[in-house]
Amino acid sequence: MEKTIVYIAGCPDAYPVEYYDVQSGSYRGVIPQLLQQFSQQSDYEVRYYEPGQRDRRQHLARNRQVDMVTCLEGGRSGRGENVAVLAAEVDGEPVICRLCLLDVAPAGLEQELRAFMDGRTAEERTGELIAAVQGAPQPREHRLEVAAVAMAVAAGILAGVVTVLALRLRRRLHQLDAAGEEDQETGLGNRASMDRWVRQRLTDRNRVLCTLFCFCFDPRRLRGPAGKEREAVLHSMASTLQAASTEGDVLARISDNGFAILRLCGGQEGWDRWLTELMERLGDCVPEGGTCPVAAGVYPLKAGDRNLDEMLYRGVQAAKAALEQGEAYRVCSEKAMASDVEEERLQGDIRRALNSGEFRVEIQFYVDGDSGRIVGGEALPTWEHPDRGSVPLERFLPIAEREELTDQLDAHNLEEACAFLDNIRQQGLEDFFLCCRLSRTAIAGQGFAQRLGEMAERYAFRRERLILGLTEAGIARDPQEAARNIQALKDMGFKVVLTGVGRRFTALFDLGDYPFDGVTLGRELMEQAESAAGPAVVGGVIRMGHELGISVLAEGVESVEQVRLLRRLSCDVMRGDQLYHAIPPWEARKKLLEQSNEESRCER
Repeated sequence: MEKTIVYIAGCPDAYPVEYYDVQSGSYRGVIPQLLQQFSQQSDYEVRYYEPGQRDRRQHLARNRQVDMVTCLEGGRSGRGENVAVLAAEVDGEPVICRLCLLDVAPAGLEQELRAFMDGRTAEERTGELIAAVQGAPQPREHRLEVAAVAMAVAAGILAGVVTVLALRLRRRLHQLDAAGEEDQETGLGNRASMDRWVRQRLTDRNRVLCTLFCFCFDPRRLRGPAGKEREAVLHSMASTLQAASTEGDVLARISDNGFAILRLCGGQEGWDRWLTELMERLGDCVPEGGTCPVAAGVYPLKAGDRNLDEMLYRGVQAAKAALEQGEAYRVCSEKAMASDVEEERLQGDIRRALNSGEFRVEIQFYVDGDSGRIVGGEALPTWEHPDRGSVPLERFLPIAEREELTDQLDAHNLEEACAFLDNIRQQGLEDFFLCCRLSRTAIAGQGFAQRLGEMAERYAFRRERLILGLTEAGIARDPQEAARNIQALKDMGFKVVLTGVGRRFTALFDLGDYPFDGVTLGRELMEQAESAAGPAVVGGVIRMGHELGISVLAEGVESVEQVRLLRRLSCDVMRGDQLYHAIPPWEARKKLLEQSNEESRCER
């Protein structure tokens, strides 16, 4: 039975209860050991979300990117469902290490997790703690904790181990509280400082005169010299925003890659010029010779606005929308906010959907440019939501990218594609190819080619029949790793094509740098095909592809005129709604068998 994957945000510096081990690149300690045992004995597989040295629990929980978080605190917590792991009394007050489940966690997780933890005696838990201290590698930054625990163990006072750890964790929390309103990386205020200002100084009289500006940059598309590019951008943006802020403005860092300014400025005429000039300066906040997309979301406060989380969410969503569309900034509108609410609901559903089998693959046929015969297809992921019906790809793919679920979505699509090619091979259809487009995170991921090769080993089909579509953005994430993966895929026999060539032709330079087997003319280019210059432009790309000895595939073919143009220009294959709509795999298989039978009758 396939296990349900759940994600946890851990504490990186609570040795030996839970800590991030730099050498292994993973979490170690009592809690990871317990969760590993729980995974082995239950229907769930617990994974740590983005292991690292930074404590991202609050951020991940606030954005509902995980199912649960580790809480190390005194007293009782009223946030969601809590499952106790370790407990002790310090000065008469309970200090508890617990797992806090968010509302996005699977329904049965809390019950199974509680039953597992309750089934362990106090002696067992203390023994596990001692074993963690004695057997785990001891990080240099935790020498004092190691010494304290070792002394307690040597004295044989088992309960004292838990007490010492709990006391140290309480002191750590008090230290965090003391510096709780300052972002340690930039020195600016954090979200907590902005929240306090909103609660103390924002009134019914001045609220509607304020505007919230949220600034986001995308480190995934950062291009610059080698080194700490992201850190350089982060500190440069912080300095620029601080210089642009005036007395009375509230500036804070609100996320890993985002800032916000709450400003008293009235209507748009009060901030338009200020923001335009600021965005120009922010665009220069990159290492010399580099680029990094940055955009702003503008949210004018309403009379009823009280919740900073909601205001920040709307501003950040507007900034992300601007970032995706290449805009400097975008102002929140009523229509945009309604769309944000719908997107937030989908964001809460997508992880569950991936684990519950709501995602499917549909196939849209490619036809031969000369004969019109079906020769291949594109595997298109679809989401059949139980309440909202079919969710278009353009709606859920950006959500999957923000939730960092594209690797899981890619794996699902590739598995479906391999299974389809294996199935039609068994029915004598071996010349059909299937193109599976990868997200921009896949090709630059370490070991991607090896994982795909292992997956394909479970199926029997000619490897060149699976074509992998890569984007320029994916290659740009890590050109060296992308080159290694591309070559490894080709060595295994797979075909690789560059997808999405449109009006911006920067991607064409990649054709000479990587061993592609083909290039795809994007939908944007096809929309311009019927313009005055369209035939010359499309024809030039096709000729260039043929001169390089690679195939040319056209997508987004929506009119008879486009079909005629592509045939006249000798485009190899084409697909689009003018030719065939996307259909389920069983229907695609039926259509291919009908074509094969018809061709057999004609030959006889």
